[in-house]
Amino acid sequence: MLPIIRQMHDAESDEARAGVLLQLPDVVLVRHVAVFAKACRQGGLELGDLFIDMRRAEWLEAAE
Repeated sequence: MLPIIRQMHDAESDEARAGVLLQLPDVVLVRHVAVFAKACRQGGLELGDLFIDMRRAEWLEAAE
């Protein structure tokens, strides 16, 4: 498991989880998007899940 994924799972607060998401390079998020989205849902970080959805939409728009 990548250390940044471990940080997301071990985060003790929404602020810590949000900090991990904000530091993620797109290449890592693209490769492990389901893992990070699941961690947000399990941790109750709705805004994190929304943030991931917004980044996904940006990738799709940029690919067009």
